[in-house]
Formats: sequence, structure tokens, C-alpha cells
Amino acid sequence: MPSDKKFISYIAEQARHAGLITSKSMMGEYLIYCDGIYVALVSDNLVFVKPSPEGKSWIGEVVERPPYPGSKPCYLIESRFEDEKWFSELIRITMVALSGKKKKK
Repeated sequence: MPSDKKFISYIAEQARHAGLITSKSMMGEYLIYCDGIYVALVSDNLVFVKPSPEGKSWIGEVVERPPYPGSKPCYLIESRFEDEKWFSELIRITMVALSGKKKKK
């Protein structure tokens, strides 16, 4: 089942404090970018954040699951994206970790 565009807008809004959030549709699902860095995927209205040691440390108890059959496991963010400050920080941490650059909070 493809992800709902309203849900994608909601996720982007929840992550807005991390940086410039954009999305790209890919076969009914969406890639989420922060400042041009691919940081998450929304599949079947579930949020999966790309793995990094820094992100894992921020999340604490991590649920890892592949977003679709045959893909690498990512961090499944079940309902914690509803806390926009927590979720924005996770997205910022992930963006910095994946880009290899330091960014001020």
C-alpha cells in the first residue's frame, strides 16, 4: 500500500527543526531528505530512519526492520515521530552522521 501524501507532509512538519526537509516519491513510497542528505524512508505509512551509531544512541532501544523485502534494516520509528523536538533531533543527528559534517543545533 503506498504511503499517504498527507502523512508525508506531517512527517516533514515534525522534522522541520532539523533543517530543510524534502521528500521524493519512489514507486508509491517516499525518501526523506534533510539538507539534501537522504535520512529516512516512509513505506506503508511507517517511518524508517537510516542507521547510524549516533542515531542508535539517541533512540536508545532500537527496533530494526527492513522497510521492504530485500532491503537493509533501518530504524523503525513507531510513534515517537509525534514528539517533534525528539524526532527533529534524530533527523538532524542522522543527517550529520551520514554527511560526515558537523552542524550546530
